[in-house]
Amino acid sequence: MVPDRDAQVIGTVLENRYRVLEPLGRGGMGDVYLGEDTRLRRRCALKILHAKLAEDRTSVERFLRRRR
Repeated sequence: MVPDRDAQVIGTVLENRYRVLEPLGRGGMGDVYLGEDTRLRRRCALKILHAKLAEDRTSVERFLRRRR
């Protein structure tokens, strides 16, 4: 895992709903974390796009298509 990157996101809440708990894995386009849906109070997986790719529209579109 990447300690610096993980330290930046662990414990944060995304979209006022999803709390990032711990890293699960790495991929070519992003990192996957164990999360908690704070509204439904259940665990979930959170995939976060790499910052470098977030600036490229084509990469963002591909990332969004692959999440389904």
